[in-house]
Amino acid sequence: MGSKFFTRAAKIAIVGAAVAGMIIPSAAYSNPESAPTESSISDHEIGTMANDSGSASYTNGASLRSNIWIQSRVNRNCRGSNKRDWSTSSVIQNGHSPRSGTDWVRNRTEFQSYGIASSLDAFGESGNKLSSSWTNNQGQRGSYQSGNVGANWRTAWIEGRIGSTGFYNGHTVHSSANTSVIC
Repeated sequence: MGSKFFTRAAKIAIVGAAVAGMIIPSAAYSNPESAPTESSISDHEIGTMANDSGSASYTNGASLRSNIWIQSRVNRNCRGSNKRDWSTSSVIQNGHSPRSGTDWVRNRTEFQSYGIASSLDAFGESGNKLSSSWTNNQGQRGSYQSGNVGANWRTAWIEGRIGSTGFYNGHTVHSSANTSVIC
């Protein structure tokens, strides 16, 4: 499982620096082996990605894997037209193929902004905490979402989370992952 980038004390320090008007440099976290390809997120330059993954096991040796990627550099911030591309996936790995109409996998993606009166734009909505969910019960192994997320000038950082739930082989399991980017 990937490392968590910000401790509570670090988050408080970042917000304090933003309020004081100090410049906050962009974060650059990357794991080239798990980063998606350019075509899997958008038609833009991907740049460096912040990412994480998690998994849970089924009784037959299959697993439910959660993946999240957020672009961590866009012209030094994530405000206005400088939105960051993101992608999430919930995938049943190994084991027999899921049964259409019986087995299913759900991807719940959530973004939260941190700062003083911070706000996000994602999923066609605005707010400081936004989410979207997609359930695939068509006999396929995965549920995928992608898009972009932007923030207002008061946002110090954005945290992205994915919660995956899958009913497969007669059992329901949950897995999750999260990552953060500095604005």
